[in-house]
Amino acid sequence: MALLPRVAAVLALSTVALAQSTSRTFHLNLDPSTSGLNEIVTLIRTLDVNTVSADPSQMTVTVSGSNDELALAAWLIEQLESTDPRPAVAPFTINNDSVRIFFLSHTPAQVSMNEFVTILRTVADIQRVFNYTARRAVVIRTSTANAQLAEWLAQKLDVAPDAHVAVERIDFRLSRCATGIVEVAFLSHPVSQMGLNEIVTTLRAVGDIQRVFTHSGPPQAIVFASCDPQAHLADWLFQQIDQVPAAQLRAEKHEYLMPNSDAPVARVYYLNQDVQSSQALVTTIRSVAKVPRIFYCGDSRTLSLRATPDLVAIADRIIQERGQ
Repeated sequence: MALLPRVAAVLALSTVALAQSTSRTFHLNLDPSTSGLNEIVTLIRTLDVNTVSADPSQMTVTVSGSNDELALAAWLIEQLESTDPRPAVAPFTINNDSVRIFFLSHTPAQVSMNEFVTILRTVADIQRVFNYTARRAVVIRTSTANAQLAEWLAQKLDVAPDAHVAVERIDFRLSRCATGIVEVAFLSHPVSQMGLNEIVTTLRAVGDIQRVFTHSGPPQAIVFASCDPQAHLADWLFQQIDQVPAAQLRAEKHEYLMPNSDAPVARVYYLNQDVQSSQALVTTIRSVAKVPRIFYCGDSRTLSLRATPDLVAIADRIIQERGQ
């Protein structure tokens, strides 16, 4: 019998919770398709409003939740259903989170919009993000600081194909370091999609940059975030790879020093060999010089590596013996 008051209290709390959870149904007009309906449902769920259902026959979405969650869903659908393609005047705030919508006016291709979503996840570390194809819109829910970073990325990446662009960077506090840098590095010399992927792999393998992704554009770009000094090394690697080297540039030594690192010397070589021979050279350097941080970019014919001075000297000797 002693448990009865506790059971009654739990039932009372459950009744209050149920009473606070209400429902609202929204009719969609802009994109009367099943895919558009499913994207709206996924968007609302991505923003942590979990009780959402759809009726394709009526093109309606029903949301159940707290007053704040219903207000968020109403705000989101109102913005996405508007025929005026302009960003919301102000973000929606819920539980100290900022909800933002970015309408990408210069990103018509689906692959480019998917890349922007992946950049927000990978580089800006925003996990609650999804797109709405009919409006070329990307919606996020995150902290105020991350939302500001996302806005900066949207401004830099959503540009006209013929826009005059340059390397852009911003200081941003990362979780694992006091001083972090986010950089959007636009290519001066366009490459293939494989070439873009090779640059990303170089930054990961040689520069130890993990938060990095491609932007196919046009204009093409590599976007990354890292602590200093790794970010400066990544920027240097990018600048060396984004070249069409003349004979004099090929003859020069391209070296970057990172004191207090277990692999303090980075080198970039411009090779004359074909891809197959260059890949064989990379394999030889890995096995003989024991250099794990090494990668070859086929589009730019650049070999990048990073190691201790003695191992770099061995790699350099192997490259010189191969006539490079």
